[in-house]
Order: sequence, then C-alpha cells, then structure tokens
Amino acid sequence: MKNKNNLNNFGIILMLSISIAIGFLSWFVLSSIKNNAKELSSLKDKNFYFSEQFNKNIEFNDNKEKYEKDFEKINQMLVNYKDPIDFIKFLESVAQSLNLEIDISFLPSNNKVVNNNWNTLSFQIACLGSFNNNLSFLNKLENSSYLIAVENIKVNKITETDEKLKNKQAIKLTSVIKVFAK
Repeated sequence: MKNKNNLNNFGIILMLSISIAIGFLSWFVLSSIKNNAKELSSLKDKNFYFSEQFNKNIEFNDNKEKYEKDFEKINQMLVNYKDPIDFIKFLESVAQSLNLEIDISFLPSNNKVVNNNWNTLSFQIACLGSFNNNLSFLNKLENSSYLIAVENIKVNKITETDEKLKNKQAIKLTSVIKVFAK
C-alpha cells in the first residue's frame, strides 16, 4: 500500500510538473507571438509609409515638368542674395520711368534667413517726386515679378525753396522693403 501511495504521489508530482512546464512553455510561446505580432504590425506600418512615399515620388516624377516650370517661375521671383544689382537696376528704372529721384540704401542689419528657408535683403528707398508718381512706384513694386514686402512707409512734404519741386507739389516717400532672395 505504501508503494501504491508513493506511486500516486509520484504521479501527482509528475502531472503538476508537466502542467507547470506546459504553462511556462505556453506563456513563453504566447509572449513571443505577441512580440512578433507587434513587430509585424510595426513593419506593416513602415511598409505602408514607404509605399505612400514611393507613390508620392512616382507622382512627383510624373509631374516633374510641371513642377520645373513652377520652380523656374519661383526662382525668377527671387533676388540674387550675393549680387542684387539686377534688382537695384529694376528699382532705378521704375523710378526713372516715373520721373522720381531715388536713393537706395542697403540695410545689412535687417538681412536674415526667415524660417530657415528664405534669405531676405532689406533696402531703404527714398523717392522724391509727385505724390501720384510715388504711389505708382509703390504699385509697380507691389505688382513686380519679385517677392517684396513693404515693411515701413513714411511720407514727407517737401518744404524746400526749390521752385522746380514746389510747383510739382513734390513729396519724399521713404520706405523700407524686404525682398526675398535665393
């Protein structure tokens, strides 16, 4: 009977050991499956992201000619940062066409990179002439092909005794402009 009791105890211990081993093995397998499922989901998300990027790249390449034309137009709107001579000539020619005396000053302290993307150049422009011509000058600047932001405008009446200026009711328009550069 003692032998039978020992055999029953041994059987119970063996069954408990096997149950614990199966439970541990099941936990290990299930946690591995859970981790692999997370990794698979992450890879699936990355695959979706790269697939979207690939499709956008194909679409961009398909429309490359259209974008190149747009980029060329944008490039023409920007002043050469290192050599803004063409822009200064543009200002002078507009002023000359409107019979304005113009004085252009470069403002180096105001030049900076905006939003880490765009360089800007700042100029102070003083125009002497009739009110209508000064207004036309500002309109031509605003409607020009350059990206220009007028930051400050000051208008002064001329009080000089020069009869030539007095008869035309000349004003002095001083403005600070910021022009975007490449």
